[in-house]
Amino acid sequence: MLSTENATKCCIFILICVFASAHSYAVNIRDVNQGGNLVMEPEEAIVYPGRNITFTCTYHSNLTFIWDFTSMIQNYNFVEGAYLSSKDHVLYYSKLNIYSTTRLMSGEITCSIAEDKAKAVAFLIVNGVRNGGSCQTSSDCVTDKSVCQNGLCECPLNHVRLHVKDRGYDICREMIYSLYDPCEYDEQCAHLVDSRSVCKSVCVCAPWARDIRGRCVLISEIAYNRSQEMYRVGLIAVTCIIILIVAVSLWVTLRKSCQDQNLDGQRRSITQADFDFPTRFSIDLTSDKPPSYDDILVKEEEEENKIANPPNFKDALKHCMTAKRLLRQVSAPAGVVLPTDSPILKTESKINKEV
Repeated sequence: MLSTENATKCCIFILICVFASAHSYAVNIRDVNQGGNLVMEPEEAIVYPGRNITFTCTYHSNLTFIWDFTSMIQNYNFVEGAYLSSKDHVLYYSKLNIYSTTRLMSGEITCSIAEDKAKAVAFLIVNGVRNGGSCQTSSDCVTDKSVCQNGLCECPLNHVRLHVKDRGYDICREMIYSLYDPCEYDEQCAHLVDSRSVCKSVCVCAPWARDIRGRCVLISEIAYNRSQEMYRVGLIAVTCIIILIVAVSLWVTLRKSCQDQNLDGQRRSITQADFDFPTRFSIDLTSDKPPSYDDILVKEEEEENKIANPPNFKDALKHCMTAKRLLRQVSAPAGVVLPTDSPILKTESKINKEV
């Protein structure tokens, strides 16, 4: 039987063999893809039309490099040389310089060593020009949905050029104008609709904002606006209450003043009835105090003057003349008519004229 120590040694030996086999397999796979020690860089090149690109093929022996490409590459040249690697090994290289690339140059590029049967493969991808770049046909434009207009790649009508963060280059997308319009990228909503909107198949407000009448408003702004609105409403309510109180106070004051004026007028219009004796006088009931003694004496004197004053002289003379004429007519004999042109009648007529 094997001891524990021997069993451990056997396991370690088996593991070493397995790792060695795996390393050998990986080296063989790399040799198949890159031709053993033949290496080409870059393995894949993505460029825009009009750019220059260089592929470098490196080998450890000074042998003949053979380049092959199936694409329509026309403007190119080769540069060969050698350099000292970091491990003090001499490496030989051949460079393929391609100038003014076009979309038609995209394809596979092969570097091989005829003597060693080594082979390395790379890919050239010419993607097209961005918006604003020169073009001949719309196929030269790489920007999504862009077209060649007047020799330049531009977005078509009713489309807008957007820079998409996830892609790293510009795209053309249809114009959108409001929330809940269909979209593909956040940039569409942020640039065309609202800076606080995002794309969820349609443009909607971001989680930190709310839709207020078709506009995305920050939640913090909504809270602030509500507090301001409540403050304004409260201020308006207090102002209205103050105005109402002042108006009611003025109305009550004016009403009381009008009532007092009407009552004073009524009191002034009421006077005490005159007395039946010669010294009657009236007393103002609305006065705050009774008439003075002097006022009463003045009233009495006025009444006495009215009684003591004699009648008008002309009236008295007229009456006397009339009475004298009647007396003479009565004392005259029966059937005798006194003349009318007597001095008495003339005097009477004269008096009448004067009157």
